[in-house]
Amino acid sequence: MLARSGGTTSRPEEASRSSSRRGAKNLSALHTHEAVCAERYANIMTLLELTMRRVGRLETLVIIVAGSVISGLGGVIVTLALKLGTR
Repeated sequence: MLARSGGTTSRPEEASRSSSRRGAKNLSALHTHEAVCAERYANIMTLLELTMRRVGRLETLVIIVAGSVISGLGGVIVTLALKLGTR
């Protein structure tokens, strides 16, 4: 693309202007990209915190259930031992 005005070429001026426009466009795109990434990061962190809370509740539930099963089996063993011991 060669622009001519009065028989002379103004290529350096055009290149400078288009370079400046590209730079501004790239800068604008970069700012937009950063804003989108910041929003995604915030959403990921929120989801991660919620997931950590859920996992914490599940861990607590598993520990309670495991304790109950162990206690229940201990009770069955003691009951069987007492019944078998009296015969």
